[in-house]
Amino acid sequence: MAAAAGLLPDKRIQIWVGSGTSLRTTWKKTTATDSSWAPWSGFGLPSGHSLTDLAVAPLPDGRLQLFGDFGGTVYTCWKTTTSPDAPWTSWSVM
Repeated sequence: MAAAAGLLPDKRIQIWVGSGTSLRTTWKKTTATDSSWAPWSGFGLPSGHSLTDLAVAPLPDGRLQLFGDFGGTVYTCWKTTTSPDAPWTSWSVM
């Protein structure tokens, strides 16, 4: 099982957990320490690949970038803008 966590630009936590062909994510609804979590939701993966490892890092402007190892091939995707609600790009090979 692979897991990663990062801070969104507004400092809320986002978590990913996955293995094989499944990746799920959740995030804090607000920045309050006692805030509830959003329901777990699916996070798309490159088709035909099996997830073996996962990492996340902030870009210089605060957006998150996700890295996935799919059997020796590293893919990446990132938030399209600094808005915490911004969509993610499609996965691409590094």
